[in-house]
Amino acid sequence: LGMYLKYLSEKREDHKEDWGRKSGRYLNEFTANMNEGISYYQEMFSSIGDTFNSLKESAINSLNDAAVSMQKMGEEIATLIEEKK
Repeated sequence: LGMYLKYLSEKREDHKEDWGRKSGRYLNEFTANMNEGISYYQEMFSSIGDTFNSLKESAINSLNDAAVSMQKMGEEIATLIEEKK
């Protein structure tokens, strides 16, 4: 996004110095497309925010379950090692 904003800023300056017949149309269309893209992503992230939260919670729960399993396995391994001495 920053790259496109920089590009638009440079084009605006270019067109200021060398205004052509199509300059206004080009800048307006580019600006409209940028605004449309920004709106699209804002809406998309707003609508799937809960989805990401549930995925995040699911991942955290899986990690917690794995940690509990690893703790139990670690204890079993320690017991086994002690028995085999």
